[in-house]
Amino acid sequence: MLKIGITGEAGSGKSEVAIFLHHAGYEVINADEEGHKILTESEETKKDLLKVFGNSITDREGNIIRSELAKLAFSSNANLELIDRIVGEKLKKRLESIIWSSSNTKDIVLDAALLWDWEFSKKLDYIIYVTADVNLRKKRLLEKGWQLEKVDSVLKLCKGCPEEKDRIDYKIENNSGINELEKDCYKLLLFLNLERLKCKH
Repeated sequence: MLKIGITGEAGSGKSEVAIFLHHAGYEVINADEEGHKILTESEETKKDLLKVFGNSITDREGNIIRSELAKLAFSSNANLELIDRIVGEKLKKRLESIIWSSSNTKDIVLDAALLWDWEFSKKLDYIIYVTADVNLRKKRLLEKGWQLEKVDSVLKLCKGCPEEKDRIDYKIENNSGINELEKDCYKLLLFLNLERLKCKH
């Protein structure tokens, strides 16, 4: 059973690669979705966020408005670090419990932007890094409906290409269209299948 991490900058196409592997039979865990579950399920997390940011991040029913929280997160490094301290550690523990659960029998893919920050790269079998030209990433995010201000903030604050010391087992440069990305995904799948065979010998 393989445990694989897929990471990359916003707009790089990492989630599209994860979706491809899901269709190929891998179980995909999306860190953003698991983080959303924490915001909806953990009263402690809500209280901690409200202490810092006030009621501006909740709707009339008291639910966290993710778009407002994201806006605050990417408005400054200080806010990003605060939110990571409140939510990030809980999310890391939640992901660890899912990935390394003894009941898991399928190959697992973790789709997460913060693999290196969480030091998951030391535990996962393979790290897949998806990257793309910054102008192309900006264009893709705008086409998804993101506001220009948010796009600029995210691209400014989010970590770019990892340091040389950071581990990468397979790299995809997603600077072309969806057809080329699909070809790259088939190559990735071949790589993983060959690596699985090596492990058996």
